[in-house]
Amino acid sequence: MPSSKTPTRPSARKVYLRLLHQARPTTGEISAILAMTLLGALVTVALPWPLQFLVDHVLGNKPTAPAAGRMLGALGPLSREWLVLMLAGGSLLLHLLNGALHGMKARLEVAAGQRSANALRARLFDHYQHLSLRDHYRQPLGDQLYRINNDTYCINNLIFAGVLPMVGSALTLSAMFFVLWRLDHWLALLALAVAPFLVACARYYMGPLELESDRVCQRESEVLGLADRVLSALPIVKAFVREDDESRRFREQSGRALGARLRLTNQELWFDFVVGGITAAGTAMILAVGGRHVLRGTLTVGQLLVVIAYLASVYDPLHAISSTLGHLQSAIAGARRVLEVLHTPTEALERRDINALPRVRGHIVFEQVTFGYTPETLVLNGVSFEAPTGSAIALVGPTGAGKTTIASLLLRFYDPQLGRVFIDGVDLRTVSVASLRRQISVVLQEPILFPISLADNIRYGRPDATDEEIRAAAAAAHIDEFIRTLPAGYDTLIAEGGASLSGGERQRIALARAFLKDAPILILDEPTSALDSSTEAKILESLDRLMRGRTSLIIAHRLSTIRRADKILFLEDGRIVEHGTHRQLLAQDGSYAQLHRLYVRTLGTEGGEGEAAHSSCGIISPFSTRDRQIPIPYEAPPLPKDSL
Repeated sequence: MPSSKTPTRPSARKVYLRLLHQARPTTGEISAILAMTLLGALVTVALPWPLQFLVDHVLGNKPTAPAAGRMLGALGPLSREWLVLMLAGGSLLLHLLNGALHGMKARLEVAAGQRSANALRARLFDHYQHLSLRDHYRQPLGDQLYRINNDTYCINNLIFAGVLPMVGSALTLSAMFFVLWRLDHWLALLALAVAPFLVACARYYMGPLELESDRVCQRESEVLGLADRVLSALPIVKAFVREDDESRRFREQSGRALGARLRLTNQELWFDFVVGGITAAGTAMILAVGGRHVLRGTLTVGQLLVVIAYLASVYDPLHAISSTLGHLQSAIAGARRVLEVLHTPTEALERRDINALPRVRGHIVFEQVTFGYTPETLVLNGVSFEAPTGSAIALVGPTGAGKTTIASLLLRFYDPQLGRVFIDGVDLRTVSVASLRRQISVVLQEPILFPISLADNIRYGRPDATDEEIRAAAAAAHIDEFIRTLPAGYDTLIAEGGASLSGGERQRIALARAFLKDAPILILDEPTSALDSSTEAKILESLDRLMRGRTSLIIAHRLSTIRRADKILFLEDGRIVEHGTHRQLLAQDGSYAQLHRLYVRTLGTEGGEGEAAHSSCGIISPFSTRDRQIPIPYEAPPLPKDSL
């Protein structure tokens, strides 16, 4: 993940080793590929020899070797016509065997490469889910999607389309060189004379190819990020008639990505051209020297044909090795981006011996908590409060005061820079994140739904819930009757983000999810903001039942929500500046009372006891509340011995 410090770029060797450790391709598949590669190299070496035997011993008059003569003698007297047919059949069989081996090896490489890429993709996706929100938000969503979908193919490109083919080319090259050396030492040395030039060419192009590959990944991920941002905010784009502007931005961003891709392609083409030129020069030298050796009688025409046939087999591996070294830079760039994420510590890796939090009663304590999303800007500064078991605490204050941050710290989306957060006297940093979050239900102001069935959305917090439990939770949230009117009922698939439902219906689905989870702690982020008055009255009745016996933190704006709180905390500039019941805060005539008067004056509503009017932007009238005294500040419990 990107960080404030520029990380040291790992070498290509370290990238290979780390990637193999992360992906762990099966040794059986690799062994099978190497075995077929070796067999294929041997068959490739044998391919030109039927032609050599035909030219020198059948069409020509050169005597056969003793071993070959004994084999032919065992077949009986054979005419030249039969020998031609036998050699043609043998050549055909060798080519068919070579093609079959190549096809089986290619199929195995593709299958193994795709499986490894899918495994790496799943590992990366799982790692992203377990990153802290701080690390998650440091990286644009489009870039994350690009790494998951595109960069994970690096394992296929590096191992199965890179290293293993290079090993096969090296085996073929070794076998070819051995045969060429037996035929003509000078020709063998000339064939390898191009190798230093190919290596120098690859080293020259590797750096630019790697840098341009990084730019391509960055530019293409930016295109994906732009598309994601615009399509996610399409109602706003349409409402402000910005379609043409966003299309222009997308075309400009796509043009930059296209330019980077074309520059990379040009460099790759120039690299291939130079490599091809070097191998062509080597071929010309071999033809010149080999032709002179035939004229001098030190090499037969058939042997020259074998040498010419071997040239392609020698230079193809050399060309493949050089080209692969150059093209691997793109895969290495992707691998570095994948490993950058996989090496970022996840929430679950904070401590391997972390304790699981048992079922809690729900006594919440914040002790002098200071927190900022960046070190320079504090969102909370020395916040302390206590929420006894079963109490309801309303967090009130202007935007940016830190209300949502308190809920995030309770869920351990973040940890405070200073201070501690306790549940039942246990410091949250000493328990596993998963065991903590299983005991907290969350209902957000903007409910988050998935494009799956209504039943699966409700059971998201309890995957093992029965159909009867789901229906009971839906009935408690007053959504069961609506669901039963749908043609598919609880099996109805909803659109992305719940777009096929109204705001009130989405909120009631989220409330049903909270009912079903049955957690001892409840976080409500203005849960009735999307409901009309008639529906809200039913939901508030359900909320009373939901909050009963549970400790609730209510991020509050509307009177109808705040009236259910035992205590109100008024936050301003990251501090709790006032606390108490509604009556107490009005009597103090401080910030809370001023805000209350402003709302009443703005909406033209007089504040009276039991006033039912409410607003989505703030409190507009007084309300009755239970007078349970909560001491603030308080004496915090001692830090557990095993806390961090």
